[in-house]
Amino acid sequence: MRYELLDYQKYQERINELINNEGNIFRVIKQEPLVYTRCDFPVEHYTIGDGPNHLVVMGGTHGNELISVDFVTQLMSSIARGEGKFASFNPEEFTTHFIPLQNPEGFVINTTAIKKVIPDGTSDEEIEKICHDYWWNFKQDDIHTRENPSDRSIKMHQMMFASVTPDDLSDDNYELKESVKKLWDTYHYPPGSMINWTANGSGVDLNANTPDNPKNEAMYAQTGVITYGGARYNNLPNNIPSPIGCPRKDANHFEFEPENLALFNMLSGLHESESFVGLITYHGTGGVVYHRPYKFINNENYERNKKINEEVANCYGEACGYATGGRTYLDEPSITGCGDLMRSYLPVTLLVELSVMGGNPIAPYGDRGTYAKTITSNKEAFAKTLAFISERKEEISKNYITGSR
Repeated sequence: MRYELLDYQKYQERINELINNEGNIFRVIKQEPLVYTRCDFPVEHYTIGDGPNHLVVMGGTHGNELISVDFVTQLMSSIARGEGKFASFNPEEFTTHFIPLQNPEGFVINTTAIKKVIPDGTSDEEIEKICHDYWWNFKQDDIHTRENPSDRSIKMHQMMFASVTPDDLSDDNYELKESVKKLWDTYHYPPGSMINWTANGSGVDLNANTPDNPKNEAMYAQTGVITYGGARYNNLPNNIPSPIGCPRKDANHFEFEPENLALFNMLSGLHESESFVGLITYHGTGGVVYHRPYKFINNENYERNKKINEEVANCYGEACGYATGGRTYLDEPSITGCGDLMRSYLPVTLLVELSVMGGNPIAPYGDRGTYAKTITSNKEAFAKTLAFISERKEEISKNYITGSR
């Protein structure tokens, strides 16, 4: 287990290290990028195994969910080395696809902010202290905004990063830097907002980027009314290009962002070939496994899919002590996202919120004991879930819904 705050360079170094590790039992193969983003970053794609059953594992949908990228890369390493229960991984049964960083633009934006406050060479002890302070401030911001929901002033956790601006982005990433600067100058986000950056460089939240998102109606109507995030994010707009929550780039026209469209095309291809056996997407904080489909489709395939999703989620949740279920569109029609969309038509589709220490991106690193438990327990849960999928793959193969949605 590695306690390390990744940035884009360290992420790439970690990937290269695990690919070239002479101690690997199972080979990690670098595939062609899933797609290139609008600012020309590759959405990288790796596989372990070449079996007929295809499982997809993804992190980094949100730029500020650092621990999801950290975990997926450490999981890849454990499988490749045949560590613990992964010694029994069968490369002739499974092809495991890894997309460690779906949103490299947002990741670069966010980790640039982190690196300015926590530069290279900072000791682990000092990193832990700063991250713990951030966790505490984040909690106080939640308490304050619940009591004062109309107070949109700068938050305590943002103050820690208030000196960070788009000018801190590297000139090596010129297109990204110019895109963020244009958004910053146009929409006047509060100081410190780069630490909250879940979106890509166009200000679109990849998880919110679905045609069913109710924020689309507000954008299309062009009412001029700005809606905001909840709790500690209540000073950030979410129905215009923004650090958080915005579903589309153009108020007058919906389109999937390239990062999502490429993912959907990949999943649809596996789905249509009936080789798909699961999708596990990792997010940052919450300690919960989401599995419930968000739209009702009146056929037996949907009901089977709903049932198997619940069974797999319970297997995962019991292994690491996480709650299962979570809110969906069925509970609260004002929310929906691409995770919900995928769960509505794909069997064995889970969204795992990793750390119980709320406060993306760095609060999960504010207690090394909790961090270690997060990494190790989720590896254990993944191993048990993979075994469960292996046992039930014939049943899973019956769960395909013709025509997807």
